[in-house]
Amino acid sequence: MQRIHPALDPDVIFTAPMSNDYADIHEYYTYLTSFIMHEGFAGRHYNPREQVNHFLRGLDNSFYPAVKGVRSQMDSWKTSDPKVPENLILANLPNNIEKYMEEDGKQAIVRRLGKGNGNRSKNDDGTTPKSEDSNRQYVDTKCPLCQTYGHHKQNCDRMAIWLNLKDGAKLVDDKLRTKLLGNYSELDNKRRLKKLTKIRGTVRQLYQTGKFDEGEDLLNSAMCFPAPFINNTPDTSDSESSDAS
Repeated sequence: MQRIHPALDPDVIFTAPMSNDYADIHEYYTYLTSFIMHEGFAGRHYNPREQVNHFLRGLDNSFYPAVKGVRSQMDSWKTSDPKVPENLILANLPNNIEKYMEEDGKQAIVRRLGKGNGNRSKNDDGTTPKSEDSNRQYVDTKCPLCQTYGHHKQNCDRMAIWLNLKDGAKLVDDKLRTKLLGNYSELDNKRRLKKLTKIRGTVRQLYQTGKFDEGEDLLNSAMCFPAPFINNTPDTSDSESSDAS
């Protein structure tokens, strides 16, 4: 294990995530912590205050009221104080941001999945569509149709989508079916490649810091097949050494 695993790209560059690239603030938090972990493996370690600043910097303008609230708390947090205030612990920020938004009379942004970086959909007039109806208010009741809280049954979007899909299925002929499944398969493969790239970057950093067992365990558990099969190019170092002899 003196060499870096040949299946891992040595030139992978990870940039800090932005909230508008993810479905909601909790998914954004997940990717931010992954970014911080990658940075740590690369020798760039962020203290708790820097982590909070990274979190806030990645939030888009729709979160401004909450960001303002967090910034005001940071003003009273002395840089020399090693103890992180409870509200400013990174793991607590997503829920606190949502609370601040609700207190300001706004709802935390929930976006649709599958946008991808730089591929956000636009309305005909060039504006970015809202992911949720701004007039839809949360209701603390359980919908009998989808079994989730937040709305009455007459406002069940999931059921409405299912009914539309059920009716739409009647319009799908063999040609359209093939095209639909082909497009979905292509998109699914792109998502898979993106996730595998992140995992390989993590494993490479583990190898570079000498944590070979952890790296191999992560690689094998994520890939679901032996690591040597990840690389399509066979390792010919043994044969080359034998030829040289």
